[in-house]
Amino acid sequence: MNQEAIAIIGLSGRFPKAENIESFQELVKNGVDAITNSSRNSSQSSSSIWGGFLENIDQFAADFFKISPQEAAMLDPQHRLLLEIAWEALEDAGQVPQNLAGSRTGVFVGIGSNDYSRLISNQGIEHLNVSTGNQGGMIANRISYFFDFRGISISVDTACSSALVAVDRACHSLWTRESTLALVGGVNLILMENGTEKFENAGLLAADNRCKVFDARADGYVRGEGVGMVVLKPLSQAQADRDRVYAIIKGSAINNNGRSNSLTAPNLQAQVELLQQAYQNAGVDPATICYIETHATGTPIGDALELKAIGKVLGKQRSADNPCRVGSVKTNIGHTEAASGMAGLIKVILSLRHRQLFPTLHFQQPNPAVEFEKLGLRVQQTLEPLLQTEKPLRMGVSAFGFGGTNTHVILEEAPLPLPIHPIAAPFHLLTLSAQTDTALQTLVKLYLVWLSQNPDIDLGNVCYSANVGRSRFQYSLFTIASSLKQLQENLENFLQSPTTSKVWTQKVSKRQREINTLSVIQNITTITQPHEISSLAESNALLWHKILTKLGHLWLENKNIDWNLIYSADHYRLISLPSYPFERQSCWFQSTVNVSIPSKIRNLSLQESPPVLDSEYLITGTFVPPRNGIEQQLTAIWEQVLNVKPIGVKDNFFDLGGNSSATVSLIAKVETILGKTLPITALFELMTIADLAHYLENENISDNPPIKEANNTPPSHANTPKYQLSQEQERSLLAITVGRQGEQLHPYSFMVKIQSGDNLKKPFFYCANSYNEALPLANCLEYPFYLLESGYTVFGGDNAYSIKALAARHLEDILKVQPHGSYSIGGYSYGTFVAYEISQQLQAQGKTVDLLVIFDRPGTHFLYLLYNYWQNLLSNSSWILSNFKKSNKEKRLDYLRQKGLRILRRLGLVQTSSQPVSSKEGESDLESISSPSLYQFSPYDARVVLFYGVEGKKIPLWLFSRNGWSREILPKLEIYKVPGNHHTMIQFPHVTVLARQLNTCLGIELERGH
Repeated sequence: MNQEAIAIIGLSGRFPKAENIESFQELVKNGVDAITNSSRNSSQSSSSIWGGFLENIDQFAADFFKISPQEAAMLDPQHRLLLEIAWEALEDAGQVPQNLAGSRTGVFVGIGSNDYSRLISNQGIEHLNVSTGNQGGMIANRISYFFDFRGISISVDTACSSALVAVDRACHSLWTRESTLALVGGVNLILMENGTEKFENAGLLAADNRCKVFDARADGYVRGEGVGMVVLKPLSQAQADRDRVYAIIKGSAINNNGRSNSLTAPNLQAQVELLQQAYQNAGVDPATICYIETHATGTPIGDALELKAIGKVLGKQRSADNPCRVGSVKTNIGHTEAASGMAGLIKVILSLRHRQLFPTLHFQQPNPAVEFEKLGLRVQQTLEPLLQTEKPLRMGVSAFGFGGTNTHVILEEAPLPLPIHPIAAPFHLLTLSAQTDTALQTLVKLYLVWLSQNPDIDLGNVCYSANVGRSRFQYSLFTIASSLKQLQENLENFLQSPTTSKVWTQKVSKRQREINTLSVIQNITTITQPHEISSLAESNALLWHKILTKLGHLWLENKNIDWNLIYSADHYRLISLPSYPFERQSCWFQSTVNVSIPSKIRNLSLQESPPVLDSEYLITGTFVPPRNGIEQQLTAIWEQVLNVKPIGVKDNFFDLGGNSSATVSLIAKVETILGKTLPITALFELMTIADLAHYLENENISDNPPIKEANNTPPSHANTPKYQLSQEQERSLLAITVGRQGEQLHPYSFMVKIQSGDNLKKPFFYCANSYNEALPLANCLEYPFYLLESGYTVFGGDNAYSIKALAARHLEDILKVQPHGSYSIGGYSYGTFVAYEISQQLQAQGKTVDLLVIFDRPGTHFLYLLYNYWQNLLSNSSWILSNFKKSNKEKRLDYLRQKGLRILRRLGLVQTSSQPVSSKEGESDLESISSPSLYQFSPYDARVVLFYGVEGKKIPLWLFSRNGWSREILPKLEIYKVPGNHHTMIQFPHVTVLARQLNTCLGIELERGH
């Protein structure tokens, strides 16, 4: 395993009396005691308890994360905190979430308590959201779901070592390349007093409510809350990407106490072995460590054993003036339990970053059981600067779970960043963006405060970090300034008068579109190469201002600007900027336990319903009220299920907070109230009330096909009498199509137009399985783009008869859109079958197909299938047995026959007929269950372009190609390798590379200047 250093490139966190990382640094630097007396978790209003508590834990930006108020009220506030912290950590790292969608980004979270679930249970509330919103294992998955991360997603519960164990697991995931980036966090909230009482009764809590680590007075700890997250990436990749690196992780180790005095007792030998293994893994001499952030909780025996273990491994051969310093952040904020390892890790990162040792509080007299001098240790009691040395600073962090799981992580200060070559640009452009106008104004205020606190910051670095490393939202502004002072003046003028001439603003509702940024610059100047841009900035101030103004206005129009051409990482450095200003709402429920939260939510019960959201803030575009009876009925159902008012008929179900559990509830209410049957397989495509109403009003259109074309009737199939879709297929395909965003050609078309482009250019017809498989590509191509349903979820196989019937239906619509000329057809994955068949039928009618574009992956070669089925024998067997148990005997046998025949058919060992046949008595099993033949590719003498992603297994294309994807059948086949794998090559950012090559193949150039 390649155990290279892991770079920490992003930080975020909230701790007692510290709302962000900056205030947390000031807290540990100044030795602040954050322990307070609070009534928040007391069951008696007149009493209180001590601890380190977070503020406003009921507040959550539900609309930002597309979660309905009803679901948010059932969501554990620990989950809510981590969602917000994850966003802030990515912002701090300069990682735009949209660019990470579909990537192998891993999420690792330490979480232990479930107080909120117990509070809800005490009220007798039963709801699916209680399970999905409070189960500890769901939080990492919830983060991965929201950001569309495809890497490992793990929630860790090893008690007090949870967060640091998550760090170790994340590092291993990066070392083995299971993940390319990792978010690692930990969280702890204290919501029930009886939990604290149990710790107190067990003698674990300090009598004076202070954690006095290493002190003779040590008698336990005080509980604390906190949440923190770091963003990790392999150091070599971080340096190649020119990320800002806070510190690096050299290595780590995990072990368990095994059998000791008791399950919860520490084990000295296990701790010694842990440290030895960690430093061996990291290849680090323990004598080079200057500080250890201990797990120490203020218990006299546990702290003494930990120090003895540290002394045995790290204290050897140290001089009196070079002891290993030890300390614990628990003296500042209390023991944050599952999050304690993350609190300690962030403290050490800040210590390395600023080359300072922070004081440990409440240390007066050394624990008599610890011989500090002999062990080569010293408690760090003061703020102490660390001088520059030849060797890099190194520190360690420990965390021990009371069940016996121990962890140690070794950190080193960040290597010197790669040199930059600053340029003297006379002007800089700053972009800011938010989901609402109010949030945008708040963001401007935050920048003004931040700029006043950082008067010496470089203006170019500010604009570089904001433009390259932040997400784009609906409300946006840009301004151009020559200095920090002018930038502040421009932003202040904007707050006083939003129409100021120095700041340009706009609200956008259309999708983001790709443009050629270099071409825009070239149209204004005479430069020919990107490297000439920096010289132009220094030599011609007037022209530079003109370029920035042009790009700023294009950005306001939601064009995707390549800011790296203007703000290259060779000239600027990434810095921390103000985080997104979440517009939080109170999300709670009434509890008999008197949780001290704001009075406006104290009396809020589930029956009374949480405050509703204005859906106009959750969607892009104009609010459209119900227009007829069925839309009014559906609106009432949606508002009841989602608890959102008002809802427009064009609002997206999932943008309003809908999820799978809400989907089940919606289906049940539609069937009960309207008496309409809604196919659950198609519901995820019917995402607006308008689409759903249209489907329900026309649900019987296919009951008596074929229907003659007249008025609102579907088109005639007279031209294709050989192939006819079944009634069920017609209904299912239509349900999928009407749920898609875009312009449907007619009420019975299975094709939608999702990009208008340049109407002077011929359209591109693209067959795919879902809207998400088409939208990124459509946004990158500047010409009419039509999405044709592939039928994948309806046909259930490579069914030749159905594919030909669907292709015939599509052909009718294609000829309506483009009656004459040559055609360009494309297909992705399963859609390649339909696209190929459409091209064949076009040529059969004497039409010319200029280009057939295939976006495919390795598929159905005999040797590959044989290997694949053998490799997956166990999983297939498990699947078969599972279905065997769930169904009756007749269905079991039929299932096994169908499964076995399909395997034999794909391996080419069974001949099948070209038409569907029915089971007849007396026939053999194989004869009776023969189904329509698989689609076979026939020779095709026209230009075919095949794109396939290069990531994944390195295998010969000829061996793993689909039937027909070879030059024997396709003599004019061109093969292009593109970044990503089969799934990610058509998603951002890889799709931009694919689109450039596709434009070349199509002979189309993006319009310059847009």
